[in-house]
Amino acid sequence: SAYLKMVGMIHVMAQIGSFVPALSAKLSVVDRLFTRIESLESSAGLYESSFSMDTQQVAAMLLNATPRSLLLIDEYGKGTNSLDGASLLMAVIQ
Repeated sequence: SAYLKMVGMIHVMAQIGSFVPALSAKLSVVDRLFTRIESLESSAGLYESSFSMDTQQVAAMLLNATPRSLLLIDEYGKGTNSLDGASLLMAVIQ
């Protein structure tokens, strides 16, 4: 989570022309930045699981993303078995 937050901040800093703490960096210009860093179990509604909320958030990101968008996703599919988690990852990548 901390690494993803750092990647997002560095990308924004570089895009506005600010100092980037690196010896060198090759970053493309992004038009949108979407984050899905963590979910709170208590934020799920009475009739909605946290997995369902996570899926809806990622779906909204994918529907609004362009080829030049940066999507930072962490802990998606948390609590699922390894095969289900890998299947979710492949669905998002495709």
